[in-house]
Amino acid sequence: MDYKDYYKTLGVDKSATEAEIKKAYRRMAAKFHPDVNKDDPNAEKRFKEVGEAYEVLKDKEKRTLYDRVGSNWKQYQNVSPGAGGASGARRSYRPSGGTTGGQINLDDLFQDLNSGSQGGGGFSDFFKTFFSGANGPGAGASAGGPSSFQNQASSQNHGAKKGLDIEVPLEITLHEAFNGSERDVSIRGNKIKIRIPKGIEEGKKLKVSGKGDQDTSGKKGDLFLKVKFVKSGLYERKAHDVYLEQPIDLYTAILGGEVKVATLKGSVKLKIPAGTQPGDKFKLSGLGMPHMSDPIKKGNFIVVADIEIPKNLSTKQTKLFEELRKG
Repeated sequence: MDYKDYYKTLGVDKSATEAEIKKAYRRMAAKFHPDVNKDDPNAEKRFKEVGEAYEVLKDKEKRTLYDRVGSNWKQYQNVSPGAGGASGARRSYRPSGGTTGGQINLDDLFQDLNSGSQGGGGFSDFFKTFFSGANGPGAGASAGGPSSFQNQASSQNHGAKKGLDIEVPLEITLHEAFNGSERDVSIRGNKIKIRIPKGIEEGKKLKVSGKGDQDTSGKKGDLFLKVKFVKSGLYERKAHDVYLEQPIDLYTAILGGEVKVATLKGSVKLKIPAGTQPGDKFKLSGLGMPHMSDPIKKGNFIVVADIEIPKNLSTKQTKLFEELRKG
């Protein structure tokens, strides 16, 4: 198992701020997105490496643990579950936010990076060494993942005798909301297939009749699944519009050209006019989120220009820029 330098993967310093890490992730994820690199067999691997690095560095607890233990990862790998190593690190990662079930289901957290055309897969063994539980990845329940439905339903209705409707959170990705999908969830050992309608908004509830708790007469209540979106550092939804910060090299921004953009529907080519400035927005009509009430109607996909300034210029390139500055 190889050591993973997450800072190097994102191209940032160890002192990078949260904003710098997020910006680097968006740039790298857009660059290596499989939908815009279909001819590159290594793109998906790089994309997942970037996603894994961001998953660690965007989270204060994970980043602190990684910074503290990273150089001694071989010793940490051999620490027994629950025992403190030389640095006091834990084998299991237990978030402070009161996640139901205790430990994190890694595959659920990685869901956004594994959805749609991005293929299957998951975190590396190196990641799992630090952040999975003693029984392996997925031993616990994720925040809102299928295993946690059972736990939350039990805790919310323990000892209840009337009003036996159940409400539990359902985390979904933007890809699932864009395409519409079906999913199996587990409620107290019973698998229930649910349908996620296109364009569903955060906070909406999906009702499954007769899947709640029984009252004293034996009549069952209903199950309500409250939708929450998995946070993505790549896409941002605003009403029915979807935003993406798109890296554009300096030369294309100055001279004009084309870039491939990974929309939720797939890769499209976008013409970049000469003289494009950082923050300029380009609207791709009808490629945003469907309206839940009328899925034929869609919002827009907004591409925000993120101009990449080249580093490590050659002597010739430096001279050319000096000439341009002189006019």
